[in-house]
Amino acid sequence: MAQTKKKSTNAENMEHWAELVLPWLPPPALSAVSSTCRSFRVVADAVTSRRVADAARGLETYPIPFCNSTSDSRPYFYFLYSRFSFYSLPTSSQPWGGISSPPVAANPSSTDVFISSAAETSLFSGCECADCSLEDECSCSGFDGGGGMGMGSLSECGADCLCGLECANRITQKGIQVRLKIVRDLKKGWGLHADQVLCRGEFICEYADLILK
Repeated sequence: MAQTKKKSTNAENMEHWAELVLPWLPPPALSAVSSTCRSFRVVADAVTSRRVADAARGLETYPIPFCNSTSDSRPYFYFLYSRFSFYSLPTSSQPWGGISSPPVAANPSSTDVFISSAAETSLFSGCECADCSLEDECSCSGFDGGGGMGMGSLSECGADCLCGLECANRITQKGIQVRLKIVRDLKKGWGLHADQVLCRGEFICEYADLILK
């Protein structure tokens, strides 16, 4: 009886340790660890399920699940997730799939690491509007249609503006407000799809990547 209880305690301790460590591992390492013992396999399967359920790591309003109905056995695509563009590569990895609280998004007003690109053009000047929705010509508001090429750019209010975070001209800074999913196609690979009906001109998401100087 004592021997059985000791084995049960050891298994619980291993699973607790695995829940802290395995979410930091990329897929190849996670797969390798899961083959070593039953406790690690159970935790690795749980981590994989949580990753498949939300590519956004809990940082967005709605989860962004992976959907793979193809013959490809990869359940998800591994990458670092951020709500804002990077000015320099992160120095550490990012946990994904743990049972603890999701990582806290970095402050978008910090220019040392990253910043919402839509607010970048107005960040260092700032408007003096009390309510940008009532102003006819807010200095931060603007849309460049891209000359008919379909690649226009949007500018928004930033940290130095007098308006608050509830300003109507901070659409992209409020994160993703529509339901999305990442779907696997055998020929084209992973692609972002809408998981709801979208209105014309509605903001979907910002493609946040490393900004090269």
